[in-house]
Amino acid sequence: MYSLILAALLTPIQYNFPAQKPVVYEMKVSMQGYIPVLGGNEGTAELFLGIEVGALPPDSEGRLRAYNDLVEVKTVFNGATLPFGLDSIKSFFPKTTVSHSPYGKVLANDAPDVQLPVRLPGLDPKRFPEITYLPLEFPAEGVEIGKSWTFVRKIGPDDMVYTVKTHSLDDASAKFGVSVQQTSLTYEDEAGELVAEAEAIRKVETTLTGQGEVHFDRKKGMATQVRVVTQAQGNVTDLSSKKVSQRQLTTTLDVRLRGTGPSIEPSPKKSSEAAGWQSWLQRAADFATNVSRSVSMGWSLLKAFLGIRVS
Repeated sequence: MYSLILAALLTPIQYNFPAQKPVVYEMKVSMQGYIPVLGGNEGTAELFLGIEVGALPPDSEGRLRAYNDLVEVKTVFNGATLPFGLDSIKSFFPKTTVSHSPYGKVLANDAPDVQLPVRLPGLDPKRFPEITYLPLEFPAEGVEIGKSWTFVRKIGPDDMVYTVKTHSLDDASAKFGVSVQQTSLTYEDEAGELVAEAEAIRKVETTLTGQGEVHFDRKKGMATQVRVVTQAQGNVTDLSSKKVSQRQLTTTLDVRLRGTGPSIEPSPKKSSEAAGWQSWLQRAADFATNVSRSVSMGWSLLKAFLGIRVS
């Protein structure tokens, strides 16, 4: 009897992506603090992506499928828009197909395992769907206002623990509060690249915590807004001297279903500082291209957005 009463109080939440007319999600990642590019810099950076999402026929096991494909990109570093084209970014974020449960658990993902030497807290190319259009895993039995649940996802090589609480719920929509926590251990060489422990000169132990909110349209069967702010605290140990220093990085993830609110696309600053960065970065990129087309100044900045680390 109790289980029947409980079931009657719970409300199921399910994803349902459109098959006939794909939608576009806007995603902006804003960072402030120690950014592991150009040998490590204190500064600000923003990555903006437009992602097309649509449903596909069920897979061979009858599971739901969806795809995501990059359609827009903009990168801003210390106020200057960087000259990265869509094609260069798509080599790391190719069109991807996932099989998923109605409740948001990813069951299969054909994204390649991109091994990048620079990582940023909370981002992972392999887990792109979970970061954007499948932001939460809902309990199959349903949700209830004021009740919480927990699930775990592997973001990068480490587990990220999500705790979710239902803030509001009606026939049309729902809002959920989210907290996340993750710890990681990495090793660096002199250039700040990730290496095996035997090749390292320093060890970085990182604790990431964050808070945010997810808005869900029950009639559409899609998340319409995601905002999560994380704080990454890195304790850096010099393996020779054993001296310990700290690094901090604040990352804000904003995701919005296009057409459900104002655009979140960043607007670059029009200042002498931004112009100086733009000119300097372009000269450095031109020089690197002339030296070698396979090693460019832009690589360090690009790869910093595509992994997970504070270093």
